[in-house]
Amino acid sequence: MTSPVILLRHSRFAEHLLEEPCEDIPARYRCIEEALWRSELMNSLPTAELRPATEEELSLVHSPGYISRIKEQSKQAEEEGKPVQIYYDTFVDATTFEIASLAARAGLVAMDNMLGGEAFQNAFVAARPPGHHATTDRGLGYCYFNNIALAAQYARAKYGLKKVAILDWDVHHGNGTEEIFYEDPDILFVSIHEQWLFPEETGWYLDNGRGAGRGFNINIPILPGTGDSGYLKILEEIVEPIFESFEPQLILISAGFDAHKYDPLGHQNLSVSGYVAMLRRLLALNQRIGPGNGLGVFLEGGYSQRALAQGTLACLKVLGDLEENRPDNGVSTNLSSNRNDQALNNRLDLVKSFHSHWWSSLR
Repeated sequence: MTSPVILLRHSRFAEHLLEEPCEDIPARYRCIEEALWRSELMNSLPTAELRPATEEELSLVHSPGYISRIKEQSKQAEEEGKPVQIYYDTFVDATTFEIASLAARAGLVAMDNMLGGEAFQNAFVAARPPGHHATTDRGLGYCYFNNIALAAQYARAKYGLKKVAILDWDVHHGNGTEEIFYEDPDILFVSIHEQWLFPEETGWYLDNGRGAGRGFNINIPILPGTGDSGYLKILEEIVEPIFESFEPQLILISAGFDAHKYDPLGHQNLSVSGYVAMLRRLLALNQRIGPGNGLGVFLEGGYSQRALAQGTLACLKVLGDLEENRPDNGVSTNLSSNRNDQALNNRLDLVKSFHSHWWSSLR
């Protein structure tokens, strides 16, 4: 008998970048831990021991030279007593290599618990730093190692999975995950993001893969203010038909909470109820595709501490079947509306028309 969810966390995730040189501050993680303690979920949710990922494990998606570079930059930061800037918004400090490796390992442990003996149906990887902007050989957007990409590759290498689907609902484009799997037809990557937000030069709907991977990279760039109803429409009209056609053996979610209406970096209008509604739809979708399959949810961005803590807590309750007959997890059941239905419909029509060449379910 499988348990509903395992939580992968570690107190050290709050120790990265204590000097706070960017928006990815330790308080982002502490607010989640505090919410878990207040809700008493910290004592009731099963978890697992973590260690940093080995360099061999990191090399599943990252180049040896890049891994060595982050390791050396962490040593440099320790020796100089200040962070090393590697991108305009991204800094390496003395803890980065160890804690980013710990975050990467959390995703691998999630896969072991979901796929190795199937002890847990779902997993929530509450790790910091995030990962979806990290490419094979570059760190940016507060990301160093691509946690979700490593988990997907690990699931294939260790457990023989043939097809994995990744949905990225972070408000920023998952450029790193896209780059890593851009030529891979066995990893379906779908990113719903605010257009031209970050990275400004990636994420257009015409970027659909290369070589054998053409058609398996799907970007859905949206305008500001899409809201809960707009995101649910995207799931219904694009994500669900494509996932059902692809029939993945595993679905992973890059769950940023920066599309929330309170987030200072994004300009969308999602509510916690909207995140809950999306996650419920994805759980139902997963059961239609493969009864008994679970979801692996990976924390990415989110810069309103209130929204980040509430969103994480609410999604954990959904994954763990702990909602106690309260569909809204204690928040409003009123879903936010889209500010411009015509603009969204026009964008979805463009995306569907373009990708229908590869996906007949969009016709």
